[in-house]
Amino acid sequence: AAVLGKTFPLQPLRVMLGEATDTTEIVASLCERGILSVSFRDGPSIESEQVASAEARFGFSHDTFRESVLETLAEHQKRRLHAEAGRALEAEGAPATQVAEHYRSAGWKGEAEALYLRAAREAMKALAFERSVEFYALTLETRENPSAELREEFADALRCAAAGVEVDPFADDRQMSVSFLMSALVRTMRAVFVGN
Repeated sequence: AAVLGKTFPLQPLRVMLGEATDTTEIVASLCERGILSVSFRDGPSIESEQVASAEARFGFSHDTFRESVLETLAEHQKRRLHAEAGRALEAEGAPATQVAEHYRSAGWKGEAEALYLRAAREAMKALAFERSVEFYALTLETRENPSAELREEFADALRCAAAGVEVDPFADDRQMSVSFLMSALVRTMRAVFVGN
């Protein structure tokens, strides 16, 4: 559960623990003890039948609980668990970037890169240029030798995002947007020209 992130649904944990484990009972017990918290659209609850709800989201009630669990794991265990989490989340249809983060943490650069690239292209199509820049930057950070075509796609995303910053009078924080773009540009240029 700690590897899944700050909050998580029950189903990926079920997949990771396997069919033989009564995940619902374990999670309900951890909620009753105050280690995990659960939230629903209608407010918090820890009744066992509600724990199995598809709408339930779980999280460690204190960051120190989650951090303590993660500290007990060896690096090879974390990588294996991140791979399992990525597969479970991908099977559930989780966002590509969420799955990619787990694959990246598992050391599966190729899988992570493909998902980041898909997310970048989807964000461009949705006119979410800043998100696209972020995902292209992550793609380029994971790729050892980015093609000229990929670098040009990234440059297009940067141009679109920069144009959006200049012409959007309703932006909440224009300075933050510019800082974000510059940070993404610097990170990516380092990855592309200096190496990971």
